[in-house]
Amino acid sequence: MKITALITVYRDPRDLKSIIERLLFFDYAEKEIIVVVDGPTNEAIESILDLYRNHIRIHYNGIQKGKVMSLNDVTRTLQTDALLFIDNDIIFPQDKYFLKKLAIYLENNHIVEMPKEARVNTFISAMMSYEFMGFVTATYLLAKLSGHSPSMNGACFAVQKAWFDKLGGFRRVINEDMDFAARSFIHHGRFAFPPELKVTNGVSDTLKDWLIQRKRWALNNVLWFKWYFLDVLKKSLSFPALLLAIGVFILPIAAYVLAYILLHVFRLKILAALVMLVSHAWSFTSALLFNFIQYSFLAGGSYIPFLLALGFTMGIYWGVAKHFHMRFVWWEFILFYLFYLPVWTLFNLVFFLLVIFDVKVQTQWKI
Repeated sequence: MKITALITVYRDPRDLKSIIERLLFFDYAEKEIIVVVDGPTNEAIESILDLYRNHIRIHYNGIQKGKVMSLNDVTRTLQTDALLFIDNDIIFPQDKYFLKKLAIYLENNHIVEMPKEARVNTFISAMMSYEFMGFVTATYLLAKLSGHSPSMNGACFAVQKAWFDKLGGFRRVINEDMDFAARSFIHHGRFAFPPELKVTNGVSDTLKDWLIQRKRWALNNVLWFKWYFLDVLKKSLSFPALLLAIGVFILPIAAYVLAYILLHVFRLKILAALVMLVSHAWSFTSALLFNFIQYSFLAGGSYIPFLLALGFTMGIYWGVAKHFHMRFVWWEFILFYLFYLPVWTLFNLVFFLLVIFDVKVQTQWKI
């Protein structure tokens, strides 16, 4: 199986050198490496490309087309079996047989996503590392239980070339990766998420960069819901195992509502604690999105439900971190749980309202 790796670069080469070196290091004969330079090149980019010109292909756009158009234009001309899309802030593990392992998964799956661990340099990136851990867990559960997933983090993933062509490549939307995953899911595309193919992902280190990225992600989440939720729900009916996986994420919504009623209407605080515990046992990731109800528990002096939920959730995250060999610091997680997630939830709520009322949102990126 021939695998063609495509790395897009715009202005800042970031981890381009490390990516190329690692791809060349991998023991896999049928590989091809293409660097797509979107927009005008510069000295920083060229100084890296000069080191590898005899081993890679380089495609210059000359003008800024955006990631979607750049990749679609290049992939149309390729004769290959699989495409490996790589953002230039990815670092691969030093595993000589990485591509061989990937090829095995691609034999039976249309899409293979690499689990991402956020690289931590600042407090902001530390908070994002736990957010990434939540994404990893949710995707792993869906892929493990059903072999399908309607969403993904596309900073590094592989897809069969025939499948990519069948779906018409990427669409010109804010997050082309989630959009592609949804369309693949609707067409019953097989999806794999192997822990042994984990990579690390550069994330925002400053508050300014975090705000820009949050704006993009929140808007994309709402648009994904608007465009694909009903279709994904309909297709889920044909995947019994997927229904189970999705049920894992829906259950906490009902559990939180029930807990709230038990506490504030019937004053049954012990039962409320048990419901909170069960909700987190089934789906800590989804339950966290509704942790604002926990503040009502604190305001009402009900500390047991809150502490049970926090302790159980922390234990699950710790287990996930251990399974995927990820960094975990307990006091950072508490800050993430208490403060970061409510802010991120608020971001999504604001953009949901903007989309509902058809408010035009100014974007700062080219698609």
